[in-house]
Amino acid sequence: MKRFWRSKKVRKKIHRMLPDLTDLSEAEVKMSDIDLISAALPPESNVPISAVCLQDTIKTLIEARFALHEVFWHQEKFNEPERDRELAATFYGKFYADD
Repeated sequence: MKRFWRSKKVRKKIHRMLPDLTDLSEAEVKMSDIDLISAALPPESNVPISAVCLQDTIKTLIEARFALHEVFWHQEKFNEPERDRELAATFYGKFYADD
């Protein structure tokens, strides 16, 4: 039996509904050496603090995108014509959206 979540059609549909955060993910990885950046700057500089805030923001956006992906996936999974489980779709969607 082919698993529903592996369906390329559903994955593509969900990915089209969500923003592409690839560039932000790559920027976050490049900023992982924040201590090295901080060492090169004067103590009164706000750049290290800003860099940490930006890193946290990027991580939060990535987590929010994942949560939305799960919401859309559960909506698709439980609203299939043969299942028609709108209550379960709403419950799981809300569970991930509240995260």
